Amino acid sequence: MWWIGERLSPDAIGMALGMVLGVLAGVPAAALVLAVLRGGDDNDCHPMTVDAYPEPAAEDVTPYTHTFRRLTGMPPLPTRQQQIDQLRAALDYIEAQEVSR
Repeated sequence: MWWIGERLSPDAIGMALGMVLGVLAGVPAAALVLAVLRGGDDNDCHPMTVDAYPEPAAEDVTPYTHTFRRLTGMPPLPTRQQQIDQLRAALDYIEAQEVSR
């Protein structure tokens, strides 16, 4: 180690030390990611599934989102009124099922 210190310039030693410390700074974050990934499906921290989150309305996003969805072939986002109508239809269906019991 002493031999390397004598051969290299102070700038090279500083850069090498900075690289080593930079890599070591990322170790805790990598350990957290690995711990979460190894948790598997046993992790009950998030009781809601991805499907439980509502899709944003067309008014809630930027114009770039609409362009991206159109270019990738994705369906357009519903407007807020379309979402309300869909929820009302679902509620009417559920209420009709309860009345028929």
